[in-house]
Amino acid sequence: MGCHSDPKTPHFGTGADAADSQLAAAAPSPTRRRLLTLIASLLSAQPPFASGADPQRSRDRTALDPTPRLFAEVQARLAEHERALQTCDRLEAALVAEFGYPRVRLAEMDNPPGRFAADAETIARYVPPGRRRERCLRVLQQRQARWAEAAQACELMKAQEREEVLFRAVRAAADSLYIVPATTLTGIVLKLGVLLSLEEPGEFARDESPWRQLRLILLDFDAIAAGRGADR
Repeated sequence: MGCHSDPKTPHFGTGADAADSQLAAAAPSPTRRRLLTLIASLLSAQPPFASGADPQRSRDRTALDPTPRLFAEVQARLAEHERALQTCDRLEAALVAEFGYPRVRLAEMDNPPGRFAADAETIARYVPPGRRRERCLRVLQQRQARWAEAAQACELMKAQEREEVLFRAVRAAADSLYIVPATTLTGIVLKLGVLLSLEEPGEFARDESPWRQLRLILLDFDAIAAGRGADR
C-alpha cells in the first residue's frame, strides 16, 4: 500500500483476514521502475563509453546539451521519492500488522464472502438500513479513529507529507527538463522517456492513444540517434 493511499480513502474489495497482516515487499516505485526499464531498452540512452565513443567528444557533446544533466536530476529526485515511499510502506505495514486495515466486513447474506468496506458510502450502498448498517458505520469509525491516532504516533503522517513534497520535486525536475531545448537526438529521447514514465497511466495504456504513438516516436528517435553513434 503506497503512501498516496489514505486510510480513509473509499475502498471496496475482497480478501482474507490473513492478508491484513502483510504488505508487498518494498520495490521501486512504478514511475521509477518504468523509467529504468524504458531507458535500459534504448541504445542511444546508454553511457557513450559502452559504444566505444571517444570520451572527450562525449564530454564536449554533453556540455552543449543540458538535457543529460537535467535527466540525471530527475533520476535523483525519483530515487529520493522511492526511498520515501519505502518508508511509508514500512510504517503502514507495521500498522496493518497491529490493527489490520481500517475497514469492516460486509455481511455475507447480502454480499459475496470476503468483501469489505472502508467508507460510509459503500456501507450505505450495500447494507440495508437498520441496526446492522449502524453497527458497521460505528465499527468503521472506531477503526478509522484508532488507525489515524496510531498513524500520527508512529509519524506515518509526517512520512506521507515528506513523500508528497518529494513527489512535487520530481514533477519540478521533469518540468525543468521539458522546458530546456534539447540540442541532440539523445536529449529528445531522454525527454520522451521521462514523459512516458511520469504520465502514462500504466501497462494497460501501452496500446492506447497517445501512449502507443509516443512510444513508436521514441523508438524512431532512438534508432536515428544510435545510428549516428558518437555524433548523435
